[in-house]
Parts: sequence; C-alpha cells; structure tokens
Amino acid sequence: MRKDILERLVALRKKAGLTAHDVSLQLGRTRYYISRMENGVFFPPFHELDQILGIYNSSMEELFYKEFDEFRFETDMMEKFRCLGKQGKDAVLMILFLAYENLEKEKKNKKKII
Repeated sequence: MRKDILERLVALRKKAGLTAHDVSLQLGRTRYYISRMENGVFFPPFHELDQILGIYNSSMEELFYKEFDEFRFETDMMEKFRCLGKQGKDAVLMILFLAYENLEKEKKNKKKII
C-alpha cells in the first residue's frame, strides 16, 4: 500500500470536514472498516474508492496527482484523459496505480540487490 496515497485520502476526508464515523455511516460500513483502510491494512476496491471520493467531494485525479506527475503526462494526454467517461477514467487510473506500485517494487528490489 502506498502510505502517501492513504495519507492524502485522510487529508481529503478532513478537508471535507468529515470524521471517519461520518464516512462509515454514508458508506454503509463500520467505523472499524474506515480506520483499517486509513491505517493501511488494505486499499479499498476502486468502485468503493470512487464512492468515498464522492463523499469527500473529490476526484481520483486529486487523489493520484503525484502519480500523474511521476509519469509526466503531456498536457494533450491529460486533456484526452479528462474527456473519458467515468468507467474509462477509473480503468486508466487503476492501471496507472498498479503500474506505479510495480515501479516502486522494482526500485526497492534494485536497492536490495545493490
């Protein structure tokens, strides 16, 4: 799990003025579930992450902004991305997130070898 992404998720919740209990009620989950998610025990499935971001009045783009920067998207590509429908955006974001995770694992493995 990317700790910085989870920290951004918590920051977005706080920015929205919500407690973890508020989110649990709106999401139909327990407070314990939200706490475990925010503490990095698991990462929510993308359909649920979308619901959570909706509760926070936020977006996947806002949550994953650093990952977009790391992949250095061209402005033209970002404009095309913004034109995608919700399902298309979520699919692209999921692929980017998984690619980012793989890059991080490769970096750690290279450090262990050296």
